[in-house]
Amino acid sequence: MEFLTILDVLNKLKISKSFLYTLRREDKDFPHPVRLSSNRKLVFDKNEIEAWMIDKLNSHKDIDIIEGVLS
Repeated sequence: MEFLTILDVLNKLKISKSFLYTLRREDKDFPHPVRLSSNRKLVFDKNEIEAWMIDKLNSHKDIDIIEGVLS
């Protein structure tokens, strides 16, 4: 299992820290971070972040297909 720090996630998603907090708060599907031990910072499971990215890309493709059919 590979972990990503908050900075890694920001770079991977190309988003700001404030938008990451918005995603965590408002997107029920966004992966939850884990704390590896009581004195360690939060990390994210790399596979969960990548699965979330793929799911978002696929949902946008579905919208594009639907809009193309309805046009």
